[in-house]
Amino acid sequence: MAEGQDGADVQLVVRMSSAQALEFVERLGGDDEFRSRLEREPHVVLQEFGIHVSREVLPETIVLPEKHEVKARLQSDAHVMKKFMPTFGEVCGLLFPEQSA
Repeated sequence: MAEGQDGADVQLVVRMSSAQALEFVERLGGDDEFRSRLEREPHVVLQEFGIHVSREVLPETIVLPEKHEVKARLQSDAHVMKKFMPTFGEVCGLLFPEQSA
């Protein structure tokens, strides 16, 4: 468990299968309704995919990468995706590119 900015414990629990991770990334790259919900209700949508994050970690709304950026990443990593489904770290890298760089 890590500490948040205010010193409180921050909790992150991930119970996401590889198939769920791939679905998440594919929808992030092409499903406008999904993207809209994710921006408005990140905690709710992440929980639907098995990612439980304490409120201190995510803002109430988030700004997502452009769809073409997600699709380009999927295309460039297609050979890897066939062998290894996206990991949680890769999903986070798409959601929060400035923090994973």
